[in-house]
Amino acid sequence: MFFVYGMHWQLNFTAGEKGEGQAVLIRALEPAGTQGRSLLSLRQGPALLIAASGPGRAAKFLNADGSFYGEDLTSSERIWVEDGGIKLEDKKIVSAKRVGIDYAQEWKNKKLRFYIKGNKSVSKMDR
Repeated sequence: MFFVYGMHWQLNFTAGEKGEGQAVLIRALEPAGTQGRSLLSLRQGPALLIAASGPGRAAKFLNADGSFYGEDLTSSERIWVEDGGIKLEDKKIVSAKRVGIDYAQEWKNKKLRFYIKGNKSVSKMDR
């Protein structure tokens, strides 16, 4: 977890040793399953499409805040990653430049942002 702009928590999964750049920023979620549907049923119209789009909204949707900092995904009872059983064709996975990292010098144009083509939960798509 990290806090940006003095107002948004963002969910970041890391691996490797401290100080090594081995992390994945969770930029969006597509809520699914019983729990996701019950949360989404409270939302109407366009709000449904943006409920968890963008890294700040994704963390907020999960009620993830600074208390999750350092949480171990292999042993946590609060947050974990599961295989959703969905298989995607390679042509449906888009690789694009990352968003909002103009400071990153030679890394700012690297295609290290991945998402499912046409997915409505993605906060900003390259068109």
